[in-house]
Amino acid sequence: MYGNCGPDEAGRSIYWVRARPIPVGYEAAAFRSGLLMWVALHDAVSLREGVTFVMDSSQMEEGGKTGNEARMQAAWQSLPLRPQHILILGADTWKRLLINGLIKAASVVIKQKMLQRIAFITPEELEGIIPVTSRPTYVGGGGGGVLDVLEWAKARYRKFETPGGLYQFVAEGEAESVPAIAVR
Repeated sequence: MYGNCGPDEAGRSIYWVRARPIPVGYEAAAFRSGLLMWVALHDAVSLREGVTFVMDSSQMEEGGKTGNEARMQAAWQSLPLRPQHILILGADTWKRLLINGLIKAASVVIKQKMLQRIAFITPEELEGIIPVTSRPTYVGGGGGGVLDVLEWAKARYRKFETPGGLYQFVAEGEAESVPAIAVR
């Protein structure tokens, strides 16, 4: 579901989502993994300056609907996101036409600056936005130097100083299997 990434050219975190259907029965695990990934990605820089959001639909199967899409979309919308770039990777002509139509309809209520952040790109066009070393390994990048996503997430959680601690939640085994689901 997620690609391991390093920072973009401006030092912001990259939230790289691999578009895939979520099987029925795995909704809670998918949302939990998404929430933990969201928390891990938001460091002091990204909380202030936003993130680079990449939606990779290049490996999405046609007709891969499972019937839980509306429920999952409602859940994802509850997570605030401050994208500085919204990059849609791997969209074919028909997907682009559909998305552009939806954007055109939404332009009535969405600010122009948000619309200007949306771009359809190919892997070759990532230059200047996302360094090769920060891209996921499945697109030929270095994965941001993340070798073990669980250890990386725990290290990021340790940076949060909260009463009771978010790391306490993760360290007690609640999320031991979640990152494995997240990076499939």
